Amino acid sequence: TRKSLCEIRYRDGHREVAAFMAYESGK
Repeated sequence: TRKSLCEIRYRDGHREVAAFMAYESGK
């Protein structure tokens, strides 16, 4: 269960980074 939670947090963080990169490149 702890591993799955880590995976979820990692995926959420990756999505945030991807959105940030898209926002920065779209400026």
